Amino acid sequence: MDVIQDGPDPRRLSNLSASDRARAVGMLRRGIGACDIFAVLVIKQAGWRELLPDLEQASTARPADFRVRVILALRSLGGERDHTDQLIAALGSRSADARMSAAIGARHFPLERMRAPLLELVRTDPAWLVRHHAAESLLDLADIYPRALHEHPAIYKLLTPPDTSSRSIANLAGLEPPPTPEERAGFVEAAAKLDAAITERLAAGDCAKATPFNSVPLYILPDDEHLAAVVVEQSVGPCERTLAFVVFVRAAGGLGRSFSQGTIGKDPVKTSLQTRAAPLPIEYHRATHSLTVGNLILDTTQTNVAMLSTGDKGVVAQYRSKEDLTFVRHGRPPQTGFDSMVPAQEITDEIRALLKRSPALKALVDPPSR
Repeated sequence: MDVIQDGPDPRRLSNLSASDRARAVGMLRRGIGACDIFAVLVIKQAGWRELLPDLEQASTARPADFRVRVILALRSLGGERDHTDQLIAALGSRSADARMSAAIGARHFPLERMRAPLLELVRTDPAWLVRHHAAESLLDLADIYPRALHEHPAIYKLLTPPDTSSRSIANLAGLEPPPTPEERAGFVEAAAKLDAAITERLAAGDCAKATPFNSVPLYILPDDEHLAAVVVEQSVGPCERTLAFVVFVRAAGGLGRSFSQGTIGKDPVKTSLQTRAAPLPIEYHRATHSLTVGNLILDTTQTNVAMLSTGDKGVVAQYRSKEDLTFVRHGRPPQTGFDSMVPAQEITDEIRALLKRSPALKALVDPPSR
């Protein structure tokens, strides 16, 4: 049945006929009996709560990684039983993959229960990916910004080996070399730093001060085949987010690619907007507050919102303004995992709000004739 074979697409699953749904449920029950992780993912994505009893029975299954996925699905679907103790136990599994899945899933459980066991993983786990995800779950649970571990370089450096590419493969294969005594001492120091950061954050209350990004997150967001927005984030906190600039670029010959792209790097950050004519160089210097798009340089202390166009004369500014690009945040945005190349939805929402309050800019970005 292709709806199961092609992947957990909630939209397709919600549109099944009664007979197809019954067949799918039967297949998923057989998948659970075979300890198939994919079956659990389908149930979780589809939100089929009628399979909760089947998942509850599978929550003590022997394969550790399967058991973790079942526990997380039960948490997501609102199962009646509390499986926190089982997830904590899975953090001590012999399987590095199971420990990593449990460390990632721990962010959906209470901080007061997960703080100590996750800190213990940070302090002692031999697999660097497990330590990494345990630390990021603690950042999430304690509502510490920025969320990404690499934005906290003092902790990141202590937990991360220099050769992460080869170590990642070895980690998943269970072949990662054991940490040296010096590395283990670094893990202990990292855990202490992280624990202190959690204590400080909890003492700050609901609206702690926004924190500047250590790296520079730059996003290119295509709007149509000719127009893209270039955005850089400046700082983020529990109650507010600030963008460094929002610049729209209209390429006369059209864009070369129609998907979002982004980059995160040290100051200055360099990338390019792919246009059909040629790549358009983009360079942002946070230290000097300057943004270069092609041949045009913007002083972002004077202009942080602009509309640019490309043509025979190079890049030309059609609109410039200085705007308040700090906006209020409510609640926690969904996690995007490793996909740091995609901005939070609230950023794109704020860009829409910026256009609504700037009629002249909106007329250039979205002319009535379009």
